Amino acid sequence: MWNACACILVAMLVGACSISADVVGKVGRDGKTFRGTATGYMDRTGTIDMADADGNKCVGEFRYTGAKTGFGRLQCNDGRTANIQFNALSNTSGYGYGFASDGGPILFTYGLSESESAIYLNTPETAAREAESDRSTGSSVSGGTGFLISTRGHILTNHHVVDGCESLTARFADGSSGRGRVVASDELNDLAVVRTSSPVISVAVFNAVPTYRQGDQVVVYGFPLVGALSEAGNLTTGTLSALSGLGNDSRYIQISAPVQPGNSGGPLVDDKGNVIGVVTSKLNAIRVAEATGDIPQNVNFAIKDVVAKSFLQAHDIPFAEGGSDGPSLTAADIGDVLREKVVFLQCKGG
Repeated sequence: MWNACACILVAMLVGACSISADVVGKVGRDGKTFRGTATGYMDRTGTIDMADADGNKCVGEFRYTGAKTGFGRLQCNDGRTANIQFNALSNTSGYGYGFASDGGPILFTYGLSESESAIYLNTPETAAREAESDRSTGSSVSGGTGFLISTRGHILTNHHVVDGCESLTARFADGSSGRGRVVASDELNDLAVVRTSSPVISVAVFNAVPTYRQGDQVVVYGFPLVGALSEAGNLTTGTLSALSGLGNDSRYIQISAPVQPGNSGGPLVDDKGNVIGVVTSKLNAIRVAEATGDIPQNVNFAIKDVVAKSFLQAHDIPFAEGGSDGPSLTAADIGDVLREKVVFLQCKGG
């Protein structure tokens, strides 16, 4: 996980063209500590090998895809696999994260001290998804975002926002609230639909002809960090950074619009105000900046609307579609449109 310049320097000094660094990682929901080595080569590829005290081992390969970012894949001896993404902090250090095939998060660092590593490994917000970060450890109450998609009271959100909830409450823009129940769920694609009996007048509209272009402006609306930020909702803007997710997963798009715990399940919309995705995961740059003094590249993801619509159609859940021929709206105008269609979901128990 090192650039070519550093490797050339090492080659000149010692006659070799690889650099190794110590790796510390946390693998799975139980958070077991793994230790090992990552080795980077001049051709911008490398290997990673780490194991825990019980002999569980994960090995894999990685490749740079940007100046300071790249992707890789791990294979563990217990059968789990994972796509990972890493971010370089220097020529010889950085951090990475991913999501294992069993649903557990994977976090790791390389070339960092124990104290520096702890910042990344003990902060659940750095996981590839918000499944762990949306819910405080040991807490019986958690929250996320959803948005209205039908006048029958259907609310689209993420599976991990509502998974295991003993009761669900949807709070609407006018301050009213109603009980909800999960009527459809797709753990693989991290999607779910909650239905409420509360009256619904206005719903979010999907783009009838989805188009995803790098550089397009996007808007996210949701309820991040409720209790710390505005309970009335939070709007952020950014660009569509990439047309696929971790490991080139074509179900996802990558965005630069900032998201935080609680944004999960919220709508990602284009400059016409049409839904083009559902926010699912993020990298918390704030904690990283506090620890290192440097803000890493935004790495946030939403599942594409085509995946969400296929999920809805499979469960006979109605939704609205609109055209893309209208005028571009300002972020403020989009916020006015979205505000009454986005809801805060509170989960109790689970």
